[in-house]
Amino acid sequence: MKTRTNILLSVVALLAVFAAVRIGWRLNVSANASGVALREVSAENAALRARLRQQGGVTASRTPEQIAAADAARAEATKAADEKKRQDVMAQMMAKYERLDKDPEYQLKYYAAQRARMDADYGPFARIHNLSDAQQDAMFDAMLKKQLRYDKMPVDLYAQFPQALQLKPGDPMEADIIAQRKKLQAEADNEYNNAIQAAIGDEMAAELKRYERARPDWDGIANLSADMAVAGIDPISVEQASLLVDVISASKKNKQADWDAMDASAREILSGEQFEYFSTVYSSVQRATDELDAAIQKLNAANRKKAAAK
Repeated sequence: MKTRTNILLSVVALLAVFAAVRIGWRLNVSANASGVALREVSAENAALRARLRQQGGVTASRTPEQIAAADAARAEATKAADEKKRQDVMAQMMAKYERLDKDPEYQLKYYAAQRARMDADYGPFARIHNLSDAQQDAMFDAMLKKQLRYDKMPVDLYAQFPQALQLKPGDPMEADIIAQRKKLQAEADNEYNNAIQAAIGDEMAAELKRYERARPDWDGIANLSADMAVAGIDPISVEQASLLVDVISASKKNKQADWDAMDASAREILSGEQFEYFSTVYSSVQRATDELDAAIQKLNAANRKKAAAK
């Protein structure tokens, strides 16, 4: 009986040893396979990193010096691109003004467009002050000559400073060019002022300057009048516009416009429909804009006060 038991124990032991060997063999084979797979993946990753590094896609492995050098190169490239853009714009301007200087047909078209613009911009002034045809022609001629002087200024400057297009920002010669440009502008302005005084007289020349200071308000009323016409409301006449611009200018003498006073005066100038449109579309929007600006300024002042107290 004991012998039989010993035999059974021996068989069980052998089976256990066999199972352990078999499991160990499988584990070894699996480990070898995993190692091979891991090495293959590592090799593929290394190859991928190398390809990305060649294309500039991987920066983590670069040294701080390499990163700084790349940043500097990008900054230099951006600066060069901006400089090229500046020179291209200047070259286009020079081409336009040279054509304006040498092409008679282009000159006629260009200044015909300028005359049409002046008729639109200064026609109300001429009608309000009852300028004669001769006065209008002389006034517009003075404006066109001033425009011509200003248009030719880049050509004149380039003739004096032919290397202007190649200058780098900050070049000392820029100061000379700016000084010469200011000189040419002053000459053009003086010539214009003298011509205007000769055309319409000193008193009317002063009125023209006042008109030009109020041009933003004139433009706003002109746009409003056009909107009224589209809405089926009688547009604002030149006479109404003149009175309305005076009201708007008077209300803006202080930092904060008196919109209540403006509306009260506008009600006397405009018809019922016109005033309703004006107060709804123009003054209410401008009033809201002023109130928002005042609130922002108040907030900024409070923030500055807090910052100063720290």
